[in-house]
Amino acid sequence: MPGQFHHSRMTREALRALPEPVRAHLPPESELLLVDTCCMNPDRYFDIAGGGHERVRPYTLLIDGIQFHYLPNTSIEAEYKYWGVARRADGERVLRRVRVDPNDNWRHAWAGFNHYIGNSVENLRAGRLDDAMNYIGILLHTLQDASTFLHSLEGPNGADLFVLDRLMDTPAGRFDLLPTSVLRGRMTDFDIVGYAPALLGVTVPEAAFRLYSGYARTVMSNRRKLIPMLHKSHEGDEAGVDALSADIMRCAARLSADAVYTIFCQAFNHFLQAETDLLRAVYLSDLMPVREPRGLSMPYRFISWLPDAALDQSLKPRPLRIELDGSCATFSKGIASGSHFDYTFAWELPPAVYARLSGAVGLHPDLSRHGDFVAQVALNGQVLFRSRITDAHPGDRFECATNGGGLLELQVECAFGMGNAGQCVNNIVWGDLKLTK
Repeated sequence: MPGQFHHSRMTREALRALPEPVRAHLPPESELLLVDTCCMNPDRYFDIAGGGHERVRPYTLLIDGIQFHYLPNTSIEAEYKYWGVARRADGERVLRRVRVDPNDNWRHAWAGFNHYIGNSVENLRAGRLDDAMNYIGILLHTLQDASTFLHSLEGPNGADLFVLDRLMDTPAGRFDLLPTSVLRGRMTDFDIVGYAPALLGVTVPEAAFRLYSGYARTVMSNRRKLIPMLHKSHEGDEAGVDALSADIMRCAARLSADAVYTIFCQAFNHFLQAETDLLRAVYLSDLMPVREPRGLSMPYRFISWLPDAALDQSLKPRPLRIELDGSCATFSKGIASGSHFDYTFAWELPPAVYARLSGAVGLHPDLSRHGDFVAQVALNGQVLFRSRITDAHPGDRFECATNGGGLLELQVECAFGMGNAGQCVNNIVWGDLKLTK
């Protein structure tokens, strides 16, 4: 678990990465307050005897009675486990989902990111630097906790802290080699010299929206370093453990740098044209969905879906392709998947940021056989685009207005589902899914 050493070091590195015109707005005494004290605010919330709780309580956000600190896990079981048999209006039996669980990880992150980015920006603009440091400290601590060591097991598509203890054997009596012992965090030296922080948005909602995907990517990337750390620890390779530990903190420090850079840019209207130009469009395949399908038809099966490539029957990546208007279009960005009786991808769009979504959907011409499914795009439950895709009509383009924000869903309905005995193979491609301001 990250402690004072880790949080202070990651926060210090994040601040050092700020370009000088931005860092000039941070007096040395405020930097010291953030690095030495405020970056530990969420842990001090539990100090009910020593006065820490009273000091940080005014800056603490509770969501469903839960402190914004350890974000809930994404529940994924309902996407693949719970199906029931129902009858359609025409009397045919179909499979229907028994339930759809809310994504509390997204819900808590969205509320917390908006709250802490917004309050940090507001207090910096007003010159209330101590208050700003308290809000920034909570945001950075939460990001750093979530994306490092044991805590990176939790969160987006996550599990509990003890899952590796249940899955891995350790030598008898070597409790120091338990995953929960090895992965608590090391006091390892590192830096992020040369890193240029990324602007996440020119408004608070845009920044919170993009920060969620950055947070999720960092968590899942660092999570994959944990088992290699355990193997190196069991082999006695302490230098290897230290190197991975440093890399984990380096990634979290970069995420922290993006967050604090964005806060200061918004507070002091420090926007570079080249950076705002990069924000004018974003591909959905680069963003973390708040809902995604699980357990689709072969060859995707438990892979479920793939960003920016399709899979052939040998599970080899192939270019994304759709036949449109009599010719094949190839896409460098997009999503490929198998089918089920139905599935949904969803993203919660910030309001008044993206004016439209454009893209294409259809059958992969080389990897599908006798395809048949209905694709639609919906925003807040209103269907904006719907098309039946078949061999005779293998693809469609679409453009939808999205300026109001809200729940954007890409939906598929397939009468054959997965149980088609090879008669209908749907290798579904969503190409160039681009949100544009």
